[in-house]
Amino acid sequence: KFAGFGEQCYVVLGLPLLLTRRRDEVAATIAHELAHHSRSHVKAGNRSYRIHAMWFGVLDQLYKSDSALDKPLYKFLKWYVPRLNAMSYVLRRQAEFEADALGAEFTSNESMALGLLRSRIDVKHRLGAYYESVMHRVRESDLPPEDFYSGLLTYRCEQSADVRETLRRSLIADTVYEDSHPSRRERIEALGLPADPNDPTALQNILERLGTVEKSAAEEYFGERLRKVLIQADAKWNANARESWKENRAAFLEGVESLKEFEGKDDASLTSEECKKKLKALISVEGKKASASLARDYAVRFPSDSEFLFVAGHCLTKCDD
Repeated sequence: KFAGFGEQCYVVLGLPLLLTRRRDEVAATIAHELAHHSRSHVKAGNRSYRIHAMWFGVLDQLYKSDSALDKPLYKFLKWYVPRLNAMSYVLRRQAEFEADALGAEFTSNESMALGLLRSRIDVKHRLGAYYESVMHRVRESDLPPEDFYSGLLTYRCEQSADVRETLRRSLIADTVYEDSHPSRRERIEALGLPADPNDPTALQNILERLGTVEKSAAEEYFGERLRKVLIQADAKWNANARESWKENRAAFLEGVESLKEFEGKDDASLTSEECKKKLKALISVEGKKASASLARDYAVRFPSDSEFLFVAGHCLTKCDD
């Protein structure tokens, strides 16, 4: 700001990111976001979204109009608006490439690339597995854990074939017309890191470079103050989670009781409503991943029931299917 005028830019970093990334990867992320600001990508993006919303609003009004005079304009805009949007998506993807390049210039190409890849792998594995382990505690405890963030700092998960498969699948995905961001493969290759999902050597090379985060960005940035930060964050998370934890605990106990009703019963003899009750109980007790097989079976058995199809789809996405 100058003399009270202008604007301030804030980059908000969550503790999970700081606790699971290396310092250079976080620095690259910060540089990437500041690059968006310094190159006015955010302003351009906001204008693009407003224009997008405006034209689709006009299209909607013309579609509903009974006036014959509006029909030619509707036909023209129906042809024009998707092409305008297609160009805006291209510009947004170019902005991501530019921000990646500037982030890499501030740190390194490898730091920028590995940060992008770790974000996907962490969500699926380290963070995903950690959150799952925390939620499993609802089976034994009426109260949420008091060490949510502290536990994440020390949590470790082994690299496995699943990690390699997650990496491969994240690199297989192609950019499509309505993507605001380029595919990970395109972004990684633009930074000079080989990212062929069908090349075992390239995948192994990336996994070795990712390695294990021995010292997190949070430890580097906060130093001795990190303990105090974690104590405060743990207390806040615990307080905020109490109500939802209580609900999940009640749902778990109710699910346990509901499943007892179906012990010894053949699934084939259950009605649609009974199957829904059983599936809901199983999800409450075992979670969506463990319930995916049963949900899929019910979706096949009741193909016209949208509720079964929705729940099956939700469970299968949790399995990355």
